[in-house]
Parts: sequence; structure tokens; C-alpha cells
Amino acid sequence: MFMLFTTPAAPKNGVKEGADTVLNAIREGAQKSGTDFSYLLKTAKQESSLDPKAKATGSSATGLFQFVEQTWLKTLKESGPQLGLSRYASAVVETKSGRLDVPDPAMGIKF
Repeated sequence: MFMLFTTPAAPKNGVKEGADTVLNAIREGAQKSGTDFSYLLKTAKQESSLDPKAKATGSSATGLFQFVEQTWLKTLKESGPQLGLSRYASAVVETKSGRLDVPDPAMGIKF
């Protein structure tokens, strides 16, 4: 699912200065997930201009790929245990209305 939000303009060369850490993280994610690196890089550039702290206005969309809060929580709940994040995954609960939430503020999961 792609959400349309205004994101910062991309730098002229397409990569922010000091972006090696971000590029390496995307490269590692591509290798671990079997997803094409160029696809992930293009998507991250489009969604956040490679800024891992990007936040869309008027939405909970954050990060390189502009996930909304519910997507993050669902991903954490479903994939967290396989990624060594069982403690955090178990902190995500489904409310009566069907939304995902982290009721324990001590878990430090913030959006």
C-alpha cells in the first residue's frame, strides 16, 4: 500500500551527505529479505529522501518508507519473534475495535 504524502525534496545527487549508514541498512535489509536493493532504494528516496527521521504531516507515517503506525505494529507483532524482538512483539495487543496498540508505556515503542 502506498500513501501519498508530501516528503522533503531529494538532494541533487539523490543521496544525502552522510547517508552511508542508511544505504548500508537498506542494502542489508535487501540481502536479508531477498528484496531487490534498487527497488528499496528507489522507494526510500521517493518516500523520505533517505531521511530515517522523516515524518509526514497529517499522518502517522514515519521513517524511510513512510509506514503508518498500524503497519509498524502489525509488522512488529507478526515478524518480531523471528527477528529477535519477541519481547516487543508480545507487547503489541489488539483492542476490541481491532486496532493494534502498545498499552505499556515502559516498552518504549513510540510513534
